[in-house]
Amino acid sequence: MEILYADPYYGTEKEGEIDFLAEILGRAEGLDPECTATETDFGLGADFPGVLLELFNSLEWPKVLSVGGLIATFFLGEKIEKNLGAWKRMGLSLVNFFRERQPTFIDETTAALLVIAELDDASENFVKEISVQVISGQSVPHGKGKLGRSPYALYIVNIVQKNSALCIGMSSRGEVLFRHEQGLNWTDF
Repeated sequence: MEILYADPYYGTEKEGEIDFLAEILGRAEGLDPECTATETDFGLGADFPGVLLELFNSLEWPKVLSVGGLIATFFLGEKIEKNLGAWKRMGLSLVNFFRERQPTFIDETTAALLVIAELDDASENFVKEISVQVISGQSVPHGKGKLGRSPYALYIVNIVQKNSALCIGMSSRGEVLFRHEQGLNWTDF
């Protein structure tokens, strides 16, 4: 999972005084002790320095996010296997992490976890499938990481439940752009 932060100290009096990479890395280690962070520049011509934070790299995300998958992973010491509630808690921990410093850009995995965090408790029991479609915008040739090279994107998170499908569009800035729920019974079409 990749999260991109613009350096808030760039071009200010504090530039050079405060190590933004160390600040982000220090905060993120509470979420994932194995996290990594690198400095990057994701400007489209002019400098736009930032920090690319990578969390939970040990997880194979395409397999992990399949609700019916048989992957056994751990989050904060708790086994996650076919347990959407645990993924919801993981998403909520990201929401809390973002309260102190909102990221500039997020990747599709982060978007999916943020959507899962917003599911009500009743619908958790009926989720059959979660998928994410990525529609990429303009790329940045000199950025680092997948997100650093392609930070501008639209993520369409699809959640298929027992009787309905939920489709949420989220920008790579973490803003929900649209939300649509469609019933799946024949009378809903």
